[in-house]
Amino acid sequence: MSVGSRLFGHDLLLASGVWQVRRQSGQWQNESGQLGATYYNQDLPEETWVLHTAYAFTVRPDPLSLLYIGGIQGLRGYPNYFRLGTRMWTATLEDRVVTPITLFHSFVLGFVAYTDCAQIEELAPVHWSRIYQDVGGGLRIGNLRSAYGQVYYLTMAFPLVHAPGVPAAQFIVGDIVHF
Repeated sequence: MSVGSRLFGHDLLLASGVWQVRRQSGQWQNESGQLGATYYNQDLPEETWVLHTAYAFTVRPDPLSLLYIGGIQGLRGYPNYFRLGTRMWTATLEDRVVTPITLFHSFVLGFVAYTDCAQIEELAPVHWSRIYQDVGGGLRIGNLRSAYGQVYYLTMAFPLVHAPGVPAAQFIVGDIVHF
């Protein structure tokens, strides 16, 4: 289920929730749920502040239904699928700026600065991980000819909580925008 509402003149709040479960051999299996909220503020004409939060859980999960935190799960300063677990939360604060610069009559140039944080309940032993956080920034290139509002980005993210196997910086190129 998803809902959205304008709060004030230049604000927008979107919220979503999902719950699913499977009954198998007289037991509930693979129960999972997600809650998310995204707040957008556009008080300044070419700037958007975004606050995104999410919580997810799984109970008696199938192996493919376990949860992860990491790069493509919204923790951009860390490797993809960095930590595995059964409950997690994430939060992101972004400042997005769109410039009047247009390239080839097809792309608009913008910038982004962000910070992400996340925590996950790990499996063995069952405990909550440290709170991992990163900061980053870079370019956002909006495709003006896309029917879907596609945005490409080139950013650098720096983890603030160091862990084994985590490089000092992540260079990110992509077009996946979760919010």
